[in-house]
Amino acid sequence: MPINITGNKLAEQAIIYINDGLTTNVNNEKNNIYWSYIEKNYKVVYFDQRGSGTAQGNAKTEDMTIEQFARDLDKVVDFTFQIAKVKSVFLHGVGIGGTVACQYLLDSTKQNKINGFIAEAPAYNMVDALTLSKLLVLQMADSNISQNSNILYWQSKIDYYNAHPIFTADVFNEHINILQQNNGIIFNPNNVKQRSTDAPNTPVDAVYKNQLKSYSDIKYNGQYFTSLNLTPLLNKIDIPILLIWGDKDAFLPKNNLAIQFRNAIGANVSYNPTKYLLTGHVPHAEDFLTFQLDANAFINANK
Repeated sequence: MPINITGNKLAEQAIIYINDGLTTNVNNEKNNIYWSYIEKNYKVVYFDQRGSGTAQGNAKTEDMTIEQFARDLDKVVDFTFQIAKVKSVFLHGVGIGGTVACQYLLDSTKQNKINGFIAEAPAYNMVDALTLSKLLVLQMADSNISQNSNILYWQSKIDYYNAHPIFTADVFNEHINILQQNNGIIFNPNNVKQRSTDAPNTPVDAVYKNQLKSYSDIKYNGQYFTSLNLTPLLNKIDIPILLIWGDKDAFLPKNNLAIQFRNAIGANVSYNPTKYLLTGHVPHAEDFLTFQLDANAFINANK
C-alpha cells in the first residue's frame, strides 16, 4: 500500500485520509483543491487501501474485509507517528473510508492513538443507507415519469430494482452507476475544483486490476458488506468527532443516518445539519472552502 506524506513539514499534527472504497485512487484525490488548504497547516497522509488505486501485491480475496482494512490502518497510524514525527493524528474517512475508521476506533487501544475523527458521511449502516438510497432513486424515477421525462430510462431502472431486490455485489455496483449518472454522488460537478500535483509513476496494470475488483470483494463479519450495521457498537467510540454530511447525498442519505450516528455516539460528535445543503456525498470536494474552515477549527481545538 503506497503511502505519501506531504503538507507542512513543521506541523505536529497529521491527518490520515481514508479513501471511499476500492474504486478511488488517492493520486486523483490529492488533486482536489481542498487539500491545498489543509496541507498549509498540517501533514497529510494519503494511502491507497489494499485492492484499491495504486496498491499492489495481489491482495487475497479473503483479506478484502473491513476488519482487515482496519488492521491495515493501524499500520499506517504507527507509520505516521514514526516517519512524520507528529504529536497527534486525526482520521478523515469518507463513506466506506468512514466505515474503516469506525471499525478501527471500536478498539480502545487503537482509539487511544487518535486525537479526532473527521467523519464525512460515514457508511456505518449500509442496511438502512441502501434502503433509503434505493427509495430516493425510485422517487426520482416516479417524478421523471410523471413529467414525461426520459420515460424509457427511468422505467428500466424501476424494472431493474424490482427484478433485483437484494443488494448483491452486482446490484450494488449498478446502483452506484445510477447515482453517478444522476448527480447522486457529486451533486454539482461544477463546484469541484482541481489543482496540479506530482504523482508517482505506477504500473497501469495495478490500477486496472484494482478497478476490476471494485466493491465486489468487500466483506464484513463474513458477509458481503451491504449487510453491515455498526450502530449498536458506536457507543464504544469516545474521541472528538466532526460529522459532516451533504444534504444531497443520494448514496448515504443524510436524513436519519446523520442523527442516528450522532445519537449512537453521543456528546463527542460535533454536527451542524444546516451546513452543506448543496453538496452530495463528498462535501470536501464540492464545498471545500467551508469544509477547510470546519476541519481547521476542529483540529486546532483537539490537537
